Amino acid sequence: MNIAGSSVRPIAVLGMHRSGTSAVSGLLSALNVDFGASENLIAPSPDNLLGYFEYERLTNLNAELLALLGASWSAPPDLKEDWWDSSLNPGISELQKEGSAIITSELKRSGRWGWKDPRNCLLLPFWERVAGVTFDLVFIYREPIEVARSLEARDNLPIAMGLSLWEHYNRQALINMAGHRVCVLSFDTLFEQADALAATLAEFLSLDGTAIRTAAGTAEGAIAPQLRHHACTAATHSLSPAQAALQSELQRLPRISEKFRPPILPASDYLDELEAARRIAGASLSFMQKRLEALTLQTIKLQALCEDLRTRTSAAESEQEYYRRIITGPGFTVYNSLVNVFRRVPVLRRVMYALALFLLRRRI
Repeated sequence: MNIAGSSVRPIAVLGMHRSGTSAVSGLLSALNVDFGASENLIAPSPDNLLGYFEYERLTNLNAELLALLGASWSAPPDLKEDWWDSSLNPGISELQKEGSAIITSELKRSGRWGWKDPRNCLLLPFWERVAGVTFDLVFIYREPIEVARSLEARDNLPIAMGLSLWEHYNRQALINMAGHRVCVLSFDTLFEQADALAATLAEFLSLDGTAIRTAAGTAEGAIAPQLRHHACTAATHSLSPAQAALQSELQRLPRISEKFRPPILPASDYLDELEAARRIAGASLSFMQKRLEALTLQTIKLQALCEDLRTRTSAAESEQEYYRRIITGPGFTVYNSLVNVFRRVPVLRRVMYALALFLLRRRI
């Protein structure tokens, strides 16, 4: 693989969570796109063994930005025009300064740098203004049911909520991709045509005049077919008409666009659906919290009972030790010997009974 040229655009990887953005970023990294020093990236985890390729401080800033907008990745905001304007939201100004400092000092020094965070489907306009650049975009999409299943497994999100999130992220990504140079990929090709996908990415990166050649096996190490989960073999949940239309449009997108034109999508009430799904999830969470509180109280009672049993056991053991010492002591041995003598000698036994009767009568 050879890269030449100095005037190259940075790359932003877009795609809904659980849609293969990390694997695509791994391929881009193999093609010499710099996502930052390894110590600055989010570490691999059981959910993503080959790494996320997310610059941790920038990802944290995205979380702060969403929180500032009263939202989160799983409760995305309904963004209005010019939402990134710091004059309309003073708190954004500090995030702009911090983000600009990180990008300038850590990433812009590279010949071609990249940034991957699924939340940039929503927040890309903010970061292009912060970085002062126009990103070339690599966008990947995945079957909605597979995404929803993956979110259900990882985050315990209801399928309906996962589908609404899939629609929201992909709709916003298409809007923000308008006018950009874009490469569109399908999640399925990651595993079915990994080497061809690497060649497509190399072709895309070459559009600005650089010369990139992929070596055989470029995809090895970046793609792990055994890590694919939740493959959709049959529909288990119906899509809304708007979601089905979006899925169809994604499948028809051109592989590479010099100036991307978003498809015209039918109107959708997906934000209402997302809010309804959030309310259902919230009610489920509330029930689970109450159940957890009841279980916690029951656990406390059981712990108190166990402590009482431990105290009683300790007292019984102390009493047992006391009697053991008596039984094994010298006084008890003499007494036991005398009793045995009286039992074995009839005369002495009669004398003992007579004496006991005499003492009893005197007492009466």
